[in-house]
Amino acid sequence: MAQSMLYRRNKKNILNIVLIAIAVIIVIFLIWFFAFSGGGDGEESNDENVNGEMLNSSFSNGKVTADIDYMRGTIGLKEGDDAWKIISEEVVLEEGNSLKTADDSRAIITLGSSSEVRLDSNSEVMIASLDEDALVINQDRGSSYHYGGQLLDTYTLNALDAEIKPEGTAFAVEIDEDNNTVVVYALEGDVEVNNATIAEGYKISLEDGDANGVEEITDDEFYSEWFTWNDSRNSEDFNDNDNENTNENDNDNENENDNDNENTNENDNDNENENDNDNENTNENDNTNNEEENTNTNESADTGASLTSNISSIAAGGDGVSLKWNKVSSDEFKYYRVVRSDSNSSPSYPADGYVFYTGNAGEISFNDTTVQSGKTYYYRVCVIDSQDQSHCGSVQSATAK
Repeated sequence: MAQSMLYRRNKKNILNIVLIAIAVIIVIFLIWFFAFSGGGDGEESNDENVNGEMLNSSFSNGKVTADIDYMRGTIGLKEGDDAWKIISEEVVLEEGNSLKTADDSRAIITLGSSSEVRLDSNSEVMIASLDEDALVINQDRGSSYHYGGQLLDTYTLNALDAEIKPEGTAFAVEIDEDNNTVVVYALEGDVEVNNATIAEGYKISLEDGDANGVEEITDDEFYSEWFTWNDSRNSEDFNDNDNENTNENDNDNENENDNDNENTNENDNDNENENDNDNENTNENDNTNNEEENTNTNESADTGASLTSNISSIAAGGDGVSLKWNKVSSDEFKYYRVVRSDSNSSPSYPADGYVFYTGNAGEISFNDTTVQSGKTYYYRVCVIDSQDQSHCGSVQSATAK
């Protein structure tokens, strides 16, 4: 009898354990289900990963996103068979959309999260396919620069009769004004052009679909304004450096002002018995000195004279506005960048863009032919050092004839 009761008790305990195990499994399954299906209140969006990067902003329903995230000058957009229209703000492109740039204009299309298609002046492209497995863009005219990593293995660019597939991270394409010849530059990694591989550092020219041969890219091409501008964009902290410079300048000014104010207060305390007029003169002189120090700090940005270049002459003529500036001899020199604005009397970079770029320290002149007669322009030369820091000189103006 006792053994029978013990058996029933053990059987009941085993049944309870089994029921508890089943309940635990059900709870775990429900937690897993809601966690991975996005259910439940207070859940964070699945669009964001641990680094705060938008996952679904790069791919949506098997499509790659195409966003215009940089515009300078006049940019035109054509949606399918609609008429061209001028756009003034960043937009999202769709398949069948075309984008073109006017004189002295540039635009950048970001594909997904890391790849960019950059258009120089008087260029035009059409988004043929945004499929993540077959990303296709057609270039109809002008110059383009293509840079990025994660999407390029599925990327094809069609330019005239050339089918271009990158095997590296950067290449450029140029179509002549007559739309007869296309030149493909392999800049970082190889490029496949019509099933032929072009090695890094070389270019191929095709006229009416026929190859004219493969040549090495020249130094003049590597250091052209267009390529050097793109090279600076390729820098990982291209924009961050400029923002950091601005913040550093602001901090420097605040510190200098604080120190000057402290000195002024100390002087005032030490000279309490002096004549009031003398104190007023001292304060006025201190304020003047503060203004001069702030001006100098903003212009030189703690750069040192060797990395600051000022415009030495500026003149407006029938063929544009010509500028000359002081040569920089520092070993830290990397580029000159000429900044221009027709509305801001104190132009800055990157807010006002730039109209000229060179990596030759001895090239200290530029003739701006893109000006409009009767309009006043403000110019400034900024020197970029080997750390991609910007050092800007004084501002000069001229009215175009």
